[in-house]
Amino acid sequence: MIVVLTKVDALESPACSQLIDEGCTMKEAKPRVREIAEQLLSGLRTRIESQLSGFKYPPKAYLPMACKSSRSILHYVYFGLNILMQVWTRRVLIVVHS
Repeated sequence: MIVVLTKVDALESPACSQLIDEGCTMKEAKPRVREIAEQLLSGLRTRIESQLSGFKYPPKAYLPMACKSSRSILHYVYFGLNILMQVWTRRVLIVVHS
């Protein structure tokens, strides 16, 4: 099984909010947003991994996807289909962050 984590770029907004809540100005927060978003993603991934680790066939890979444009989406769909073809004996679970 491969887990595809979609819309990881949506974590940038909560990351920015977290920095603002900690007292940073928008100018101070902007350079650190990606770092905090990656920490949030890491926490989510840890939770998802712990929930899926008990499956008979736990995931072999996790693929985070950030889609900000339709061109990016098409690239990821193509990339994802290639992965599916390579790992045809496994299932794919898509986790959509909304």
